Amino acid sequence: MLIDFTEVTDHQDWERFAMEFLQLQGLQIVQRCAVGPDGGMDFIAAANVGFGGTYRWLVSCKLRSSGTVGIGGDAADDQKLREFGCNGFMFVYSRPLTSGLLASFHRVKANTNAGLHIFTDREIESVLVGNPAFYLLIRQYFPLSWQRLAPALQINDCDCGHAMGNIYLLPYTDPQTMQVMHQRCCDYCGSSVTSGLENANIVYGQAILIHANEY
Repeated sequence: MLIDFTEVTDHQDWERFAMEFLQLQGLQIVQRCAVGPDGGMDFIAAANVGFGGTYRWLVSCKLRSSGTVGIGGDAADDQKLREFGCNGFMFVYSRPLTSGLLASFHRVKANTNAGLHIFTDREIESVLVGNPAFYLLIRQYFPLSWQRLAPALQINDCDCGHAMGNIYLLPYTDPQTMQVMHQRCCDYCGSSVTSGLENANIVYGQAILIHANEY
């Protein structure tokens, strides 16, 4: 991961981050609902749809420093969906969720025809790193990660010097320091970069698009 989500340690800060994260994607925060016993937060975000209507998302936020979010950590509660007059469920998690929890979400979705949108750490990271509109949010909530990422995000060139096609940021683990580092690569050199890491038995993650070729 390029962003260290453990930099956020307070559940209310995570809720505030989630609200700003969704607002930057065009949603409006229309109501804060409840604080769960485990610190989980709920609020309602609305998106404009055709003919002046709105689509209301019941948003659940979960902050975890490690592990996963499982059946005991959250649920898609169709009763709450009706109580708050919402059309779909949205989940914003700082960690991955278990397959069991995901399956339970899809069962409720099938039974209620409700919408379902899930942001885990990986999806959130892709949005934050891949769009300059979110850079201020990284700087505000993940300042240490921003210090590491800022030089790479603000340069349009590729490390190979060719900069052909799209530019990506590829996270990998330094085998000596065990720290997460990053490598800029492009459509020209991407395969050779990943091949080199594989040959050196270096663990790497999913490349994130940071500069799209507009031509």
